[in-house]
Amino acid sequence: MKILKKQKLAEDIFLLTLQSPEISKKAKPGHFVLLQLEEKSPRIPFPIADAERNTISIIFEAKSKHTRALAAARKNQEIFYGLGPLGNNREVKEIGKIVLVGEGAGIGTLYFYAKTLKAANNRVISLLGGLSKKEMFWQDKIAKVSDKMFVIEPKSEFSCPLTHALEQILRKIRIDEVISFTSPQVMKSLAHATKLRTKNCAYLTATMMDGIGMCGSCRIHINGESKLCCVQGPEFDAHTVDWDNYLYRLEEFNRKK
Repeated sequence: MKILKKQKLAEDIFLLTLQSPEISKKAKPGHFVLLQLEEKSPRIPFPIADAERNTISIIFEAKSKHTRALAAARKNQEIFYGLGPLGNNREVKEIGKIVLVGEGAGIGTLYFYAKTLKAANNRVISLLGGLSKKEMFWQDKIAKVSDKMFVIEPKSEFSCPLTHALEQILRKIRIDEVISFTSPQVMKSLAHATKLRTKNCAYLTATMMDGIGMCGSCRIHINGESKLCCVQGPEFDAHTVDWDNYLYRLEEFNRKK
């Protein structure tokens, strides 16, 4: 892979467009890639934010040593190792009214879903949050593939503004499905808000090394059973996720980094 474009979208949030014709031909919403910047770098999973002819785009938050190194990479620099598309893609079909909830870097993944689901004759409502309106990116792109789009400011009287916004929508409109691309804490809140009201799928990004189910580091608990995020996800029914266990494992990993 070669980096064709690098762009800072917001504070600590970056876009990379990568030359990768083999992956772009097969990439669909739900897929992710594993990237390794240099020979001694770890492999890091990144959701695919878009796929065009010969290129894929990823959007990520530079919050660790290794993601900051990726953010500092130069245009035309080659990625040492890239693998994809990985994970289970979403079966794109007509569902009805869908709410997509994106936060921070997850807004990029939301766009790929919105574009594809809208083309399949769904009514798409996009909720964007986690950033101020000044820092928000891709608003024009997402608005073009959404029937309604709302930008939710992070500063609010409510403990979880995105959840409050979703609750307001659910009171007024019958929604067939909610799909979230947010922090685990917000996904947990959204799961509580939608329980017994509508279907809710969470796009989970977990720690992983190989992306093919061998290392077991992306293990999560679904309905009391162990599942692997890389080969059985990344989408899971948000109402069946053991959120406390998932958050604990992420915190443990972050402490060890």
